[in-house]
Amino acid sequence: MAVRDNALRVALTAEWERSKQAALANEGATPGDGEKRKQNPAALFADRVEKKGIPLNGRTVKVRRVRMVEELAVVPINDRRTGKPYKAYKPDGNAFADVYRLPTGRCTAVVIRRFDANQPAFDPAKFRPHPAAKKLIRLHIDDMVPLEDAGQRKILRVVKMSGQTVTLAEHHEGGALKKRNDDKDDPFRYLEKSANMLIGMGLRKIGVDEIGRLSDPGPRVARNT
Repeated sequence: MAVRDNALRVALTAEWERSKQAALANEGATPGDGEKRKQNPAALFADRVEKKGIPLNGRTVKVRRVRMVEELAVVPINDRRTGKPYKAYKPDGNAFADVYRLPTGRCTAVVIRRFDANQPAFDPAKFRPHPAAKKLIRLHIDDMVPLEDAGQRKILRVVKMSGQTVTLAEHHEGGALKKRNDDKDDPFRYLEKSANMLIGMGLRKIGVDEIGRLSDPGPRVARNT
């Protein structure tokens, strides 16, 4: 991700370097509130560009906000007649994650993008990590899963899947979970584990009916040691 305007990007980068040098020069200052801020290069940079401004195209400009651009990996769509790409989609969002047990005994997750899962010729077998890998479970967002933790069963909800990491939250937690997870004063924290560790903790899917009754078949695989 970068600042969109090239001249502004160069000016901000130069100011950032000056702020870092100034912060280093203030390291020996008495640690009062004001001096602490002077020792923080990010805070010093923010104060300078917003209050004093930066030189840009022969004048001083105060910067409060900037436009950012982000480079994305996109899926090109080819014209049926010419075969040349004429548009592209951002393959945002994951459809599900298949968890496999490899011949070595280790478990691995394969996350399938929503774009791929909705293709007419989609075949999940093509994403199998090894010809002899055995599929153990398929996880979707908001699936309810129990885990055995320190001899106690916890009921969690799948929040996110990325690479080998599955992010979960206890089923009774609500609100803006990401914001709560980042809040140092909030005891809530996501549980983030690899697929291999989760299978070792007895990961499985459960059902909840209309009146809230839970159906748990119990662990179906041996725990890893």
